[in-house]
Amino acid sequence: MTSTLSHTPPTLATSPVYPDIDNWIENAGTFTAHIHCHGVKKQWSDLLQLYTPVRCLPGTSCDIAFPVNLSTGGSSLDNWLIIDNRKQPATFKFEFHSRTTDRLYVRIHGTGTDQDKQVDISRNGYLGLYANASELLKLEPLEWTANTLRCRIRDHQGHAVKVAYENPTYLNVQNGDEVSFVITRL
Repeated sequence: MTSTLSHTPPTLATSPVYPDIDNWIENAGTFTAHIHCHGVKKQWSDLLQLYTPVRCLPGTSCDIAFPVNLSTGGSSLDNWLIIDNRKQPATFKFEFHSRTTDRLYVRIHGTGTDQDKQVDISRNGYLGLYANASELLKLEPLEWTANTLRCRIRDHQGHAVKVAYENPTYLNVQNGDEVSFVITRL
């Protein structure tokens, strides 16, 4: 998949409206979106039962979008944020809170049966949906379009969300490889 992101804002402080692209996250306040992960270097092979490098055709971009999903499997295995290119992305509800010169502060909620839960960080650094979460997450904008934002996602302490190559591939702030995310407004 080729990225269509094209505009990099100078900073969030310059103006709530960038040349040709406005800060639609702040303007919307609350919106639903899909999240895709970029910069993933390995993918799980069910056949081999191990991680293999992401391979691309010669002359093509390896910036493949991996959808962010919620894990399933029963009680303690449910509702962890994972990447899985075999499934459609989960839908999340974003709630804008505030901004600084280079960060947007948001809460990310589940939808449907998980609408009363919010993304938070476990004591081991894993991102999951929690019923009593209260921490804000930080979006560090990298590129904007009219309906997408490429960004780094950070926890309330500023640690970047990474991919931890376990089975499944979890999102984690303590371990893993750094990646970026594309939030696509629905």
